[in-house]
Amino acid sequence: MKLYLTLALLLFTPFVTADENLFYVGTWQSNEKKTLASMNSVEDIPEKTQMLFRSNFFGRLVNVVRVDSFATYIIGEKPEVLTFSPHTIEVLSADTIRITYYDELSTSDETRILKYENNCYSLPVTKWEFREYFCRVE
Repeated sequence: MKLYLTLALLLFTPFVTADENLFYVGTWQSNEKKTLASMNSVEDIPEKTQMLFRSNFFGRLVNVVRVDSFATYIIGEKPEVLTFSPHTIEVLSADTIRITYYDELSTSDETRILKYENNCYSLPVTKWEFREYFCRVE
């Protein structure tokens, strides 16, 4: 009887990979509303720059994060096959990671701190250091 119960548990228990349990793995889309609210809380951003950021600048970027790599694309411009770039992640706390990756634009390693809250993560952006928010879509 114990053997049957064990087999039943194995057969009917959904298999979950370790990756699915990691809070930072998934597909994340830039959230314009949350990001602009963060921008609005910062003083000294020139009006012309604010207008640029308010004109559909945020909300279109998507990051697909795996345990060891990530891919990025713009909504409406997703390639048929995503190109993943390697990264390293260090979990700093239950809601914070440090991600390091090679940035092709600056041709150097980039390190960013991401804070997770309410199914979104945020990171400081621009020289004014307001936070861009990305919320889980998958």
